Amino acid sequence: MHLSKSRRPLAGRPLARAIAATFLLTALGIGFPASASVPVDPGTASLETRLREARVFEEPLIATGPSRPEEQQALWQAVQQYRDAGNAEALAPLQAFLAQYPNSAWGLALRTNLGLTYYRLGYFSRAMEAWEAAWRGAQTQAQPETKRLADRALGELVRMHARIGHADRVAELLKESQARPLQGPATEAIAGARDGLWLMRNEPGVAYLCGPMAIKNILEFQGADRSRIARINAVRSSPHGVTLDTVGKLAQQVNLPYTIARRSPGTPIPLPAVVHWKINHYAAIVAERNGQYHLKDPTFGHDLWISKAALEAETSNYFLIPKQAVKQPGWKTVAQAEAKKVFGMGATTAVDDTRLTPNDPKACDCKNEDNANGGGAPDAGVGGGMEGIPSMGMPTYNVHAMLVSLNVVDTPVGYRPPKGPAVNFTLTYNQRDAYQPANFAYFNFGPKWTSNWLSYVQDNPVSPGSSVMRYVAGGGAVVQSGYNTSTGTFTADSADASMLVRTSATSYERRMGDGSKEVYAQPDGATYAPRRVFLTQIVDRRGNAVTLSYDAQMRLTTVTDALGKRTTLGYGNASNPLLVTQITDPFGRTAQIGYDASGRLSDITDAIGLKSSFDYDAGTFINAMTTPYGTTRFAYGESGMQRWINITDPLGQTERVEYAHPTPGMSYSDPQAPAGMNVFNEWMHYRNTFYWNAKAYAESAGDYTKARLTHWFHSKDNSNMTAGAIESTREPQESRVWYKYANQPWAGAIGPTEQPTLIGRLRDDGTTELVQLTYNAQGNVTTKIDAAGQQISYDYASNGVDVVRVYGLGINPIAEYTYDDQHNPLTYRDAAGKVTTYTYNAAGQKTSETNALGQTARWEYDNDGFLQRVVNASGKTDVSFTYDAVGRVASRTDAEGYTLRYQYDALNRLTQIQYPDNTTRVQAWDKLDLASVTDQMGRVTRYAYNSVRNRIQVTDPLGRATQSDYYPNGKLKTETDAKGTVTALTYTPSGRLATRTVTAAGGAAQTTFYSYDGIGQLTQVTRPDGSTATYKHDGARRLTAATDAQGNSIQYTLDQRGNHTQDQLKDPSGNPTRQVDRVFDAMNRPVQVTQQGALPTSAGTEALVKVVPVGVTASSTYSGNAPARATDGVSSNAWIASGYAPQWIEVDLGAAALQRKCGCWFPRIPLARPRML
Repeated sequence: MHLSKSRRPLAGRPLARAIAATFLLTALGIGFPASASVPVDPGTASLETRLREARVFEEPLIATGPSRPEEQQALWQAVQQYRDAGNAEALAPLQAFLAQYPNSAWGLALRTNLGLTYYRLGYFSRAMEAWEAAWRGAQTQAQPETKRLADRALGELVRMHARIGHADRVAELLKESQARPLQGPATEAIAGARDGLWLMRNEPGVAYLCGPMAIKNILEFQGADRSRIARINAVRSSPHGVTLDTVGKLAQQVNLPYTIARRSPGTPIPLPAVVHWKINHYAAIVAERNGQYHLKDPTFGHDLWISKAALEAETSNYFLIPKQAVKQPGWKTVAQAEAKKVFGMGATTAVDDTRLTPNDPKACDCKNEDNANGGGAPDAGVGGGMEGIPSMGMPTYNVHAMLVSLNVVDTPVGYRPPKGPAVNFTLTYNQRDAYQPANFAYFNFGPKWTSNWLSYVQDNPVSPGSSVMRYVAGGGAVVQSGYNTSTGTFTADSADASMLVRTSATSYERRMGDGSKEVYAQPDGATYAPRRVFLTQIVDRRGNAVTLSYDAQMRLTTVTDALGKRTTLGYGNASNPLLVTQITDPFGRTAQIGYDASGRLSDITDAIGLKSSFDYDAGTFINAMTTPYGTTRFAYGESGMQRWINITDPLGQTERVEYAHPTPGMSYSDPQAPAGMNVFNEWMHYRNTFYWNAKAYAESAGDYTKARLTHWFHSKDNSNMTAGAIESTREPQESRVWYKYANQPWAGAIGPTEQPTLIGRLRDDGTTELVQLTYNAQGNVTTKIDAAGQQISYDYASNGVDVVRVYGLGINPIAEYTYDDQHNPLTYRDAAGKVTTYTYNAAGQKTSETNALGQTARWEYDNDGFLQRVVNASGKTDVSFTYDAVGRVASRTDAEGYTLRYQYDALNRLTQIQYPDNTTRVQAWDKLDLASVTDQMGRVTRYAYNSVRNRIQVTDPLGRATQSDYYPNGKLKTETDAKGTVTALTYTPSGRLATRTVTAAGGAAQTTFYSYDGIGQLTQVTRPDGSTATYKHDGARRLTAATDAQGNSIQYTLDQRGNHTQDQLKDPSGNPTRQVDRVFDAMNRPVQVTQQGALPTSAGTEALVKVVPVGVTASSTYSGNAPARATDGVSSNAWIASGYAPQWIEVDLGAAALQRKCGCWFPRIPLARPRML
């Protein structure tokens, strides 16, 4: 039997043509009843709507044209029969309908959905035939919804041919559709197929590895040693794929005791096993549960569970099974000659198309973001009401780095209540979103747009734990695996260690490492996969929740905050009632959303009436974004495995993001790699993303050495796929930064977690700068060792969330905590053993703090959780607040009765401060920028900006103007003051200051030069007179020495905690001139200081500053964490009264000014979750 000859495209076979024409009813071996008249239901008039809303398929049933009532009734009856059957494979009623109405207006939707269903069930051949029939019958569809459906049929068909290595058929389909503007998920299906075709044509050795990958999946399932698994990655295929004989030999090479065998139909399969499909493809079957086989196949992007019937229908009955099993009835050994005639070809998508989440790496410098606003809400402390609100107003752009996908984000309305999660409505456009349907059956914002409130878990209700995917709020997806039937848990998310848990047949929870969670408990009513279970709650770590409510059409109607205040959504588009057109917060502030005739989002108007609009190409790519500042234009392209986007701002300045695979002119490996970490220093010219900011692109377009580089790992499941995890980065003219992660299967592939355990780079002297980290199961840092060897460790409570002890050097903790069940710290014990206690209200807001002296401060709130006042230990009010109707601070009164009153605009920006004497400070805004400030005396300072929001002029109250000019990347270029003095700046390619030139009016230019090493540390400053100062650093990037132009030097000795234990100054001849020695306690507080040598003549004395006499040791003591007493070490006289911090003179080399260092140092110990710096 020579199966390799059967790789002719299915559409070209007589059987496929017959099925495409009549959709033969023998697909499942079930006969169909003869055609008969169907009684017309009196409710036929609404049948089209009911069919569209019937949640039985992935795509809604949409007709391409009018249909007769009896046809609609017949389809409705078939849909009901299928839905009520309780078996996703019971497709006979739908097949019977197509046989009776072969040219039905519902044929496109039915055949496309049948293809999706067949594929999900494992009937791969039938899926291809269904999509072929759908595409052939709908190529000319022009109505937006039906065209998107036809696009999807095409996309799925092309992708499936690419998956199984049909290069010629892929090329044919791409050619015939090359001028077709695509919408919906078809854009990425076609892009992935195009990548696959490039691999098949240019790198066949890595394009057809489904056989080796099946062996690898079995080894991983069995928990094999990594060295055995790593051998698989070196295997290469022939241009015709991998023979079954080669797969068998590969099993022997990795010590897998398997043999090639042929099976009689119906014979039980010993597992795990490698199966060969009729479509000439291999996969691993690793388990069987409830009559379903668990397939692991990276070609398909995620695991599949298929029935025995599907396996019987699709298998060629060639297998690789354990050697001892071949003796069982129904199996026979296959001769080598026969095994050499069986081929498998399978290509995968070259990139991980799920990596579009808000937290996935982005490429741009984001000069378009809010960097110009001056002023905002006053610092009101706890309960201020607007803490944590993102910049609201107009949209900003970025690019997801690995996928090179345009990302536009806008938050037109939102607020933060005093307790519970914020309620900000953020709309997001993701150019390459591959996980939206062609047509929505739930609330949405048009193709490629989504929201931070649109999230769901997609599952199979009849097979718990299988085919589960989480569509992420803001875009992108997480494919869930590793379901534990006992606990309901899935494998932790590799990006953030969050855990998805199936809590019931209709609900899930996503539990985060900080104790917060998301609840998914609104199923869409589907009885078969894919069912969507929508987000219903976001609960913070203290139990305060935001609640989402839906109507029967799965439209989000309200978002209710922890106070019970509601944000409402409106649906005013008559032609598409699922499109969100209006968002209104509890305070009456509204954002409006418009759409074009194709249902694409066309404009957003924010809460103060600023309108931004979007133009598209013939598909769904935004090629222009117009705001009140002007128009930003976007252009993208693809060639082979290369993708790029050019972004041109309103000033005509262009930046570029490009994924290059391979990168022209880049070497195979770096000359040297860091020590102490096993990096994969090979194939460095592959899997790279480059970013040229507008300045770099104007000066060095096409020069990859002048762009910021991000190098990506291989996927852990498929060495042919680029993962979304960063392997290394490099700034222009700097050394590469490498990352390693826990449990990587091999050095070049990401493992189950994307939290780095090693971060290293080479210094100029060839040594390695290395940072080491470890984490617990919740993804929280447990240890961090910096490049100087300083270690800090964290012990957690049994929940893995709450830090209970913090260790520095030594065996004794430097901080200890206890907690309540809301993750609030109840006690804090410092390194000196002093204890501070805290209390909280039911919402987790702090109500009291008692220090080690028994002194208690209190925080008082109203019923909604707004902070009313802070009462000190003496029972007096330190500060009190009132609030406006939106929950923003309206007034603040201090302990002296001094009251400030505040006003804001609809974007929560501060507009006025009123003082007790009724004078005011007024801030006026132009679009999103601070335009002027009028002070209490009526004096006005004005600000002007260009169309990319750089501040170009500041005019003071006397009319004196300071003007600024900028480079295309937004960095300051020149500044000219009112006297005509010009300060000009230049930068290194990595953005560090290179020169500063000051030219007074009529004067000569004075230039200062700055030099850096390969890791970005300042090494030398050359002043205008030619003199230089040099600087040295230790392995932890701490300054250890400096020398001025005259040769005077200072050298710092630091302990592992970074404390300066000695400063030593020397003259140009190397003679010591001054030395200061210090001793610190366990809390890093200075307790002794000894001065040697001459003091600077400018030292003098101040009321609260004393100079330590030469040769004398000064000391200080503490009460709790407060400094209590400092003595001069001679007369024991107290220098400073209780409550004042002792201060000592510090001399900065080359400067006459004094630097004073406070003697008390309060360590910043994380109360909950340590964050990696």
